[in-house]
Amino acid sequence: MPSPNPPRTRSLTLARTLGCLLLAATPQLAASIPVDDFFRKPLVAAPSLSPDGRNLAYALRDEKDPDGDDYGVSLLNLQTMEPHAVKLSGRSTQPMR
Repeated sequence: MPSPNPPRTRSLTLARTLGCLLLAATPQLAASIPVDDFFRKPLVAAPSLSPDGRNLAYALRDEKDPDGDDYGVSLLNLQTMEPHAVKLSGRSTQPMR
């Protein structure tokens, strides 16, 4: 005798229930994110993995820059997780920790 709720039906019911819960929570989640966050420049941008996969290079925004336009390049050794700043134009950024 087959079960009254086959696995596919239970999965669909669970998916619909979770979907309804997410829709109900959306207004509260949206209210907790300030509008300015959508227009803020990213702290970390343009990540690039080295060909050997040992390092990650990324642009790091200088948080002290009033315009938020000053980026430097940092390297992260993925084996040791040690960041290193690279000097550009006589300035350097603080490595991300």
